[in-house]
Amino acid sequence: MTLKRSIFLSWRSVVLLASILLCTHFALGKNTSKSFPLGRDEVNSADFAETGKSRAAVLLKAQVLLDRNRLSPGVIDGKEGANFRKALSAFQHSSDLKPTGRLDQESWARLSASSSDPVLIDYTVSEDDVKGPFTPNIPHHLEEMADLKSLSYASPAPAASGKISHGTRTAQDAQSKGLL
Repeated sequence: MTLKRSIFLSWRSVVLLASILLCTHFALGKNTSKSFPLGRDEVNSADFAETGKSRAAVLLKAQVLLDRNRLSPGVIDGKEGANFRKALSAFQHSSDLKPTGRLDQESWARLSASSSDPVLIDYTVSEDDVKGPFTPNIPHHLEEMADLKSLSYASPAPAASGKISHGTRTAQDAQSKGLL
């Protein structure tokens, strides 16, 4: 690996992490002139909270944990959307709790006990992540997709995002906004 390639991979890993943080920041509807609202450690150590900044960390962690329990909360963005409420309701039902779709103390305790692994991690983009193959112009119609040699990711950003979590679209969103 040449020095130029090493710098490229290092630059990519920094951009990917920054993009994930930026998109989480945008998803939470915060002013970008202020500091990032959530950090990796804050989300990983989040404990039940009803309101405030801590609530956003709890929601983000809950979304990842629901996803790990094979209950899709929709886009993992730290917000209580309809898909999050449906996934939480299904989790509550499967845990013999009243299926309200609202995150309460008991639901949080059961959900957070379902995994001891951190929900956010640092990820270094590897050479395999950026070598492809990629399909830069994926057709919108299935009939046209059938003619492709392979249906690969469009670029390295969604490929890395898919490796980290199938429910996380932050790197893809960053790419579409020109951040990657």
